[in-house]
Amino acid sequence: MPFVFLSVQIIQLYSNEFYKLSTISLNLPLKNYINWDTLYTKAIEDIRIDLNPEVILQSIGASIELVIKIFIILAGSFYMLRDRYHIRTFLLSLVPVEKKVVSSSFLDISGDMLYGIFLGYLVTSLLVGGIAGIGYYLIGLIFGVPPLMNYPILIGSFTAVAVLLPIIGTWLVYMPMSITLFAFGNITASIVVFIFGFFALTIIPDLLLRPYISGRYGKTHPFIVLLGFISGPIVFGLIGLILGPAFLSLFEAALRTYREKIEKDN
Repeated sequence: MPFVFLSVQIIQLYSNEFYKLSTISLNLPLKNYINWDTLYTKAIEDIRIDLNPEVILQSIGASIELVIKIFIILAGSFYMLRDRYHIRTFLLSLVPVEKKVVSSSFLDISGDMLYGIFLGYLVTSLLVGGIAGIGYYLIGLIFGVPPLMNYPILIGSFTAVAVLLPIIGTWLVYMPMSITLFAFGNITASIVVFIFGFFALTIIPDLLLRPYISGRYGKTHPFIVLLGFISGPIVFGLIGLILGPAFLSLFEAALRTYREKIEKDN
């Protein structure tokens, strides 16, 4: 049902706002100088000329690959969270008896850390998506921007997905809106959208909220989590959203386990 609702929202957004963009009441200085019907028709013609079957197939393949990767990340995270205790028991069953104490300590520490990381992603995504929907609705209501008022759930959902990409994610949502408003002369709304997106949807979630949640529930320092969130996608690509924080957390867990072993031996 959520996917059906969002699909309907996308269709309504296209039909009501994009194609009939000239009807938006924003007091736009450029509106009188642009024939949007002609511009729309020319854009469709250019797309039809430029796109060939090979390009279309490549785009479809890349989109399917992206969807599969996102599905693997979300499904893997869910099942690791749900079955983490069973996974721990299974791994311990493979360890020799003399190594079970150290291995159990390592799995407990790393398990808490990974749980914190996954929880940080989930909670941050839901919170930021909700804040984005409410914030954009209020901005649209105050400054008279119908698309922001009419589709807060759709925009909030896009933001909730985009926030999974550290630092640059939510830029993909609010920067186009800010630039469009600026181009049409609604300077105040453009600045407000940018400030709201930059601080409330980028800086606070990525540098404060997600590291704090992951560090608090994962019992690790927020800076370790932050470093993993930023460096992971750079090194590993999309899957680095999980692997980056996970590798750093496992490394820290190994060090802490080794320290505990030395303290017990002494």
